[in-house]
Amino acid sequence: MALALAYSLNADSLLTGFSLLVNNDMLFIPTILVIAALLNKRALYFVIAAIVLVLVLKPLIAEPRPCFASPSCETDYGFPSGHTTLAAALAFSQLRRKHFTLLLLLALLVAYSRVYLGLHSLSQVAAGFALAALLLEVDRLLGWTCAWSGGENLLIHLRYLWRRYSGKVKG
Repeated sequence: MALALAYSLNADSLLTGFSLLVNNDMLFIPTILVIAALLNKRALYFVIAAIVLVLVLKPLIAEPRPCFASPSCETDYGFPSGHTTLAAALAFSQLRRKHFTLLLLLALLVAYSRVYLGLHSLSQVAAGFALAALLLEVDRLLGWTCAWSGGENLLIHLRYLWRRYSGKVKG
């Protein structure tokens, strides 16, 4: 009985420590970006696209966090979970590659930690996974990144969209 209690307290403190580490945006976001850059260009593009989508969608949807009444709660919106979206985008960028399982487990742990801290509801972290899956599907349909191109197709497409909608190219 005492051993089970000691184990549960240790597991709880480990999860709390991991959750607080993930909660630090100044550490989490650069870490995800560095891991993505070390993996390959595709991972980096997925993470950057996920950051942009989260920054655009959060104010548009404007769903409050479940902890909005707490003074220690973050002040921005909660839908979708940005941390979960970034971690899942990193994992999904490695689909059918050797690091996928490890990165998916990390993304699931990040999602659980966001709910564990009370910063997100289950639907908000599920939306983060769904948004990352949507990125994967858009990538597959449009062929933005290819294993043989290293992701250059995405850059060409984004450059074209930027020029078209900034008025530099008529089309």
